[in-house]
Amino acid sequence: MSPKEHSVSSKGDPIRFDAEVERLAPEVPRFIVYSGQAWDETATFIVEVSLNGIVIGLRSLIPWKERGWHFGLSQPMCDQVGIETGDRVRVEMCRPADARPNELKELLSNHPKAQKAWNALKSGEQRDFLLFVASAKKPETRVRRAMKLLGH
Repeated sequence: MSPKEHSVSSKGDPIRFDAEVERLAPEVPRFIVYSGQAWDETATFIVEVSLNGIVIGLRSLIPWKERGWHFGLSQPMCDQVGIETGDRVRVEMCRPADARPNELKELLSNHPKAQKAWNALKSGEQRDFLLFVASAKKPETRVRRAMKLLGH
């Protein structure tokens, strides 16, 4: 398994659906809405996402009272898939068994200070930090980002 790959947990099969790429205003990111049941979750959690068969990586799936769930799309993700606002896409979402990149897992297991700092973060802060580390393309960048837990 490469550093950015994740295994899917037994919490449920992947969810597949068609959606429209949406945007509320030009100055805010695009997003995808999922109006169905997101496994047994009720609060924000991490999913691995593919659009039109292209893996875009980990995203926070966020509850949206009026519409169900949504996740954001950065401009580089849209460019990678070749999509724009208003385009229809085929979405696949999976639940990673452990979404933490290997570099973060290694840091946490080898540095008690990092584990203590990780444990002190609120769940939303952990999720944001995990996404920050996982979004790096190069392993050395993921290591550098993970080291921020130690204050480096």
